[in-house]
Amino acid sequence: EDIAPSILDALDVPATMLRFDGRSLLTANDTNTEWSDRVRFTETDFNVPLVLAGEMNPGAVAAQGAEFYAIEPTSGWLHLKPSLMPEVLKLKERAAIQGPWILAALPTLGVGTRYLMIHRETGEGRILSDPPPPTEVPAGTLWAALHDRFPGELGPPSQ
Repeated sequence: EDIAPSILDALDVPATMLRFDGRSLLTANDTNTEWSDRVRFTETDFNVPLVLAGEMNPGAVAAQGAEFYAIEPTSGWLHLKPSLMPEVLKLKERAAIQGPWILAALPTLGVGTRYLMIHRETGEGRILSDPPPPTEVPAGTLWAALHDRFPGELGPPSQ
């Protein structure tokens, strides 16, 4: 996400009309707290419900996954069915990362999402069964950032 802004910066091309999630790496340094406290995001493609249930039968998983796709008759291209996009978005894993902390949002088979707050260096972690207050750092910060990045796509905390 930082490549395009960095190239434009190196070429001295103003990027005022473009929106980038990243930043120019030409302005980064080790003492800049804007970089060290930066929240980063990651997401997976979607998992079919059988995978979420721990079913690893390749044929059954492939058959369930195939239900999400259609072939465009004129081009022969394979694409996700637009009618199933809300379901696809619910089945994606996402995370917000800041420093050593990661807040992972993992879909569940039932209603909701399992939120795991984990320290990446020590392995210390906990399940968030309720949204943390915004003042609770880093959990509140990461919760707000994750929901701002993926508005309307994350379920409520599962119990």
